[in-house]
Amino acid sequence: MVDTGAFLALEKSTDVNHEAAIACLDELEKYRLPLIVSIPTIHESYRRILYDLNEQKAMDFLQHVFDGSLNIERAIPEDEQAAIQIMNRFAGQRVTFTDASNIALMNRLGIYRCFCFDHHFTQVGVTVVPPLIICNLDESGSK
Repeated sequence: MVDTGAFLALEKSTDVNHEAAIACLDELEKYRLPLIVSIPTIHESYRRILYDLNEQKAMDFLQHVFDGSLNIERAIPEDEQAAIQIMNRFAGQRVTFTDASNIALMNRLGIYRCFCFDHHFTQVGVTVVPPLIICNLDESGSK
């Protein structure tokens, strides 16, 4: 699962995580690991790129997201309810609805790794990449 922070770090050369994001993406592509993104993350990333960078980069981002190279997953009502429960469980941690929705979606789909730079994912037991530790993957290349 790819989070907003990873997309922003890839797009923004002055981002503190830019180099790590590029290296991680190279590793993900090297091992042909699927990149999955949720609709809430697309919305949030577009807005951040639009306001942090510019309209052209934001439009380029949208073109790339919908070019078929990423797997787009949509939340179902149960994911949204689970997201609210996650936010309640971690009250005071400032977990966004987007992050909570992604965590709920990941739980439903059996995805245990997130390409992000956000500590909220580690709080709920999600493995965060980078660092990308390929030896942690099982022989099937599990998610």
